[in-house]
Amino acid sequence: MKLLQALRIKASQVFVCDINEEEAIKRLSSRRLDPVTGCEYNLEVPSLRPDDACAGRLVEMCQDSELVTKKRYETWKQQKVNVEENFKASCKSVQADRTIEDMMDMLADEISSSS
Repeated sequence: MKLLQALRIKASQVFVCDINEEEAIKRLSSRRLDPVTGCEYNLEVPSLRPDDACAGRLVEMCQDSELVTKKRYETWKQQKVNVEENFKASCKSVQADRTIEDMMDMLADEISSSS
């Protein structure tokens, strides 16, 4: 927010993703890294699941442990309030408990309908 203000950029639309703690932690703690290729995967997202060739070598990233993701969720909840307050005029809450593809389609529709 400070960077936008410093650059005198006024956001025309701000989307705040609403997701419950259980779903957020499940998604974040399902991320995995292939140490050979550096590619990231997500065991919960069909389009981001690994193939059989690399599935056996995937590792959990330290920032995605359940304890860390719970702390990140709490931080997000606090920051969400600041975003909503600072961008009242252009802020819209959206339910994020859907697939990546559905989120992209919904956001594209929202952006297109307000243009």
